[in-house]
Formats: sequence, structure tokens, C-alpha cells
Amino acid sequence: MDARAVDYSLIRALYPGFAADLRLEGRLGRSRSTYLSYVRRFVALAMERRGGDPPASFTRQDVDEFLRRMEERAVAIGATKLVPDAAVAVKSFLRRALGPEEAERLLPSGELRRIAEDWARRRANMPGRTPRPMYTWAEAARIFRAAVRLDAENTSPRLAHVYTCVIGLCLYAGMRPAEIRRLRRSNFSQDFSSVTYWPAKRGSLVEREIPDPRVREALRLRFQALEARGYRPEWDPPLLPGRGCRRSLASGGPPRFIGHATAWRIAKRAAEAAGVDSTGKPFYGFRRREVTTLLEEGLPGVVVQKLKGWKSPQMILYYHKTPMREMAAQAARILAGRAAARG
Repeated sequence: MDARAVDYSLIRALYPGFAADLRLEGRLGRSRSTYLSYVRRFVALAMERRGGDPPASFTRQDVDEFLRRMEERAVAIGATKLVPDAAVAVKSFLRRALGPEEAERLLPSGELRRIAEDWARRRANMPGRTPRPMYTWAEAARIFRAAVRLDAENTSPRLAHVYTCVIGLCLYAGMRPAEIRRLRRSNFSQDFSSVTYWPAKRGSLVEREIPDPRVREALRLRFQALEARGYRPEWDPPLLPGRGCRRSLASGGPPRFIGHATAWRIAKRAAEAAGVDSTGKPFYGFRRREVTTLLEEGLPGVVVQKLKGWKSPQMILYYHKTPMREMAAQAARILAGRAAARG
């Protein structure tokens, strides 16, 4: 049965509830429509197994068949987060629709952890997966210099120091443009040496250092420029205010931020100005380069995990670019060398 034929008004009504569960599980990194589509497919499968009739309830067989189909699709397209995300979405939906006890019976929490860990291990060497290219350190430096140059050439007070701030936070704090666009003055320390924010794909607060003094100075000048434009410090102004933000804050309303696409265009323009091809290279790929460099320089994985604020050491495999086979070969060479030395 086509999932589009499912009337999912109930699913939409339950979404605010299971979105809270997704946030607690650290899986609220996709759009609302994506999570709704997972649940819609699950309901469509249950209806298909019952000859097209709406299910009065769900069975473990429904869950197993859904996960099997999701796994087939994940392997076909090389998507390692598809199955864990879909499983958490369905579990959260079942918890809201049938109750916590029935949801735990149909899809135990231990099974969710096993699925997440299994797909984290499979990520590096999954057949058919096309590795995403990363920026080199030389390219990153060129993009940063281009961002500084764009800010120097800028004559608009509205865009003062925008490029240096966005690229600097991408490069030195490992942040996504989607995360940068929602930052406010209170997210930064007094001297702009660190930034604390809610990540796009996790529910826990993260604190990152900003080591480059040029970025710290650009942030200070950016907020000075905003104050000169009428954004009072007591308003806790956004780093990148959107249209109508000042009017909203002045009337006691919430802040308005620039859009997701606008934040990405700022970063992409800096890459284009540097002559760097950004096709297929996500700007959060800077953090992949950073993690890989730290590990290759011998920093223990547990230290990297602590620096990045990750709950699970499995996240290292998501951001480490070296394939598992190569890491296994390195480990074998180290142990063989130590054994030969002792012999």
C-alpha cells in the first residue's frame, strides 16, 4: 500500500508528544515531515498486512517487517542513520498511541540501542556507500581568508563581520550554519572564548572553545555593530537577526533569525570567493577534519569525545574519516611491531 493513501491526522496530532521523545533520544535532527513519513510508512505497512484495513493495534511482526524494509533501503542508498532514526520515530509514536508498556513490548529500548550501535559500526565500510568529500586544512584556511576579505569589502552595516563569524564558528567550533543562525549574545562567554548552544541533532547542551583570536574579535565587533543599529544588549540580540527582528524585540516579542538557507548561502559564498569547490562538501565537514586530525595526532578517543560533548563513543566513528579496515590494519601493524620488538 502506498503510504500517501494513509490518513495520518492522528499521527500529526501525536507528533508534538513524540517529538519530545525524539529530542530526549538525541534523534531530533531531521525535519518534522521526515519523521512523520517514517510513521506513515509504518502504518501503511500494517494496513497492507491486514488487507488494507486500518489496524486496531500493532504487532511485533509489523515492527520487524518495517525495520527489515528500512534496512534494505538503507543498504541500497548508503544511509546509515535511516534505520536508527526510523526505529526511534516508530517507538515514540507507539508510546504515544498505545502507551509506554505496550511500546516497550513491541520495540524494547535495548533493541533501539543495539540498532544504533550496529549502524554506527557499519557506517565506515557499508557496501555502496559513497564517502562525502571533506575540506582540507589548506582549503579551510583559504575560505577563512576569503571570509575576512569579504567582510573588509562590505559596506552594509547589516552584514558587518558576518562572513568571518559564520566561517570561524564552522571551522573552529565545528558548528553547522543551521546552528549558528540561532545564536544569541547569551550563547557566548563574556570574552567570546567559548560558545554554548543546543545542537541541531541532539538534545544536550554543548560548549565549544573558540581558539582563534580573529574569530573572537569578529564576534565582538559584530555585536557592537548590532548595538549601533539599535539592538540593545538587554534584548540578548541574535548574532544573525532576521527581517523584523528589532521590531519584535522592541515590542517584547521573540527574536527572529535568518533562514536556514540564508546561513548556508553565507558560508557557500565565502567558499566561492576562495575558489574552493563546495559541491557535496557539508560545512560541518570541518568537524570531521578536526576529529580525524586529533585522532591521527594521537589524542585519545575518550578525550575527543569529551571535547565534542558526545554521549556515546560511537559518535567518533561518524566523524572519523579513516575507514574501519584501514584502522584495523593500523592496529594490526602496531601490535605486530610491538610483538616483534619483544621477541
